[in-house]
Amino acid sequence: MTRHMTVPFHSYLQATHRILHLVQ
Repeated sequence: MTRHMTVPFHSYLQATHRILHLVQ
């Protein structure tokens, strides 16, 4: 039911994690 919201949320989290790694 919340799959539609889980997909973009996961992508956003992954992108943020990648940016954080790049910044560090």
